[in-house]
Amino acid sequence: MALKTKSTACPVPQSRDEASKAIAEFAAIDRQLTEIETEMNKFLAEVKETFFDRAAPLRLKADAIASAVQAYCEANRNDLTKSGKKKTVDFGAGKVSWRSQPAKVTFSGKEDDLIDFIRRSNDVELSDMLRATFEINRVFALSRPDLVAKVPGIEIAEGGESFEIKPDKTALPDASVAEAAE
Repeated sequence: MALKTKSTACPVPQSRDEASKAIAEFAAIDRQLTEIETEMNKFLAEVKETFFDRAAPLRLKADAIASAVQAYCEANRNDLTKSGKKKTVDFGAGKVSWRSQPAKVTFSGKEDDLIDFIRRSNDVELSDMLRATFEINRVFALSRPDLVAKVPGIEIAEGGESFEIKPDKTALPDASVAEAAE
């Protein structure tokens, strides 16, 4: 069950000095939250490591069993798959299957270097490996709202505004602010 928390009402500062004190209190709370989160992450890392260590021997045993079963199945594949007519074999306690993976293209160098090589070559068939991609230039569209108006389906949305408090993390609050945050 999730822990329910209540919202805390806070008086609106009535002066610049009160706003500064409120931001200092906000900074103190922010530091406390950071400390709690750091402590939580450390605790979670320790717990995770403990369970990972407990699971490691089981993972090794499971991997060894999987390799042994695969070796048996590969050696007896023709019989198990009825000469390739089946891709899945049911052993009662579980199934094994063979699935073909699709071919994929990999690069041993940087893609940009390979593109340059293909562009420089005089082989027309090699150039068929290149394709041009098109996308709408949003920066240009923002600069030309008159053109955007001519294209149905494109519009410029107003940016809006957000409010953010960035406390000075180096400034230490005075004792009264730190106590108020607790």
